Amino acid sequence: MIAPQSTTQSQATMWKALVEAVEQKDDYTVLLRLKEPRFELLSGTESGMGVVVPKKYIEEKGEEYFRDHPIGSGPWKLVHWEPGTKLVLEAVDRIVPE
Repeated sequence: MIAPQSTTQSQATMWKALVEAVEQKDDYTVLLRLKEPRFELLSGTESGMGVVVPKKYIEEKGEEYFRDHPIGSGPWKLVHWEPGTKLVLEAVDRIVPE
């Protein structure tokens, strides 16, 4: 789902125009149904790339808390963050458990 009141995603209007539906298939898979083919989303050249965020965490903690205490998915985990100054990431051993 694209948050209707999104304040953290500056490109929310673009995403709402492109995306027909978002479905969680399982714990490790999200299906994005687009209104039309958009190769730019695969290549990473589309302005304002979207990210998957933990809905339950944001509902429980709030968007402001999430901005200061981010968690997410992908090949990296956050080690240290000083907004506007420093970001230290560490590679995740594996993304999907065996």
